[in-house]
Amino acid sequence: MKLICLSLFLLVATCACNPVISKKAVGETPAKLVAAEWDGSWITSDGPVNLKVVDPEKGILNASWIEEEQGRATLKTATVELRTHGEWLFANMQEDNKGKSRGYLWVRVRKEPRQIIVWEPDHDRFAELIKEGTLSGKRDGSDLVLDGLAPEQVKTITGNQRCIPFKWDKPIILSKVGE
Repeated sequence: MKLICLSLFLLVATCACNPVISKKAVGETPAKLVAAEWDGSWITSDGPVNLKVVDPEKGILNASWIEEEQGRATLKTATVELRTHGEWLFANMQEDNKGKSRGYLWVRVRKEPRQIIVWEPDHDRFAELIKEGTLSGKRDGSDLVLDGLAPEQVKTITGNQRCIPFKWDKPIILSKVGE
């Protein structure tokens, strides 16, 4: 379940992949959220997650899930900031790495009726973009830390002029349970 919250809600710090972290939240403006569309229980291949809009104007929601720690079920929570860039929606979560943070874990999100589709950044493609100087960032161990994506850089990763660097063939799907 942590995959969903650190991969949508966000990302990948705990999955087998290496995260692409941004020093600033990705997206130009906060998404305007409608609680009825986001609030509730959602199911994924990793298990259930509950979402609750806490600030609809700032695009903030709370995610909660149960995770096993040392053989015990433990409630976990995360605050997620949804931001837009044009037609694109990004979910951002402050990284918590043993009390330290290098920035935001983030993913691309598409909200459909009763379904949320999540794509994580393609680590290898982002490494290439950093190496060629298209994006500013560095390696931190096996992770990538972007200096922050300015609007023109977000346009680069969402535009048609390049291979858009997300893991399109491995989306995470959340389906709403109940009403």
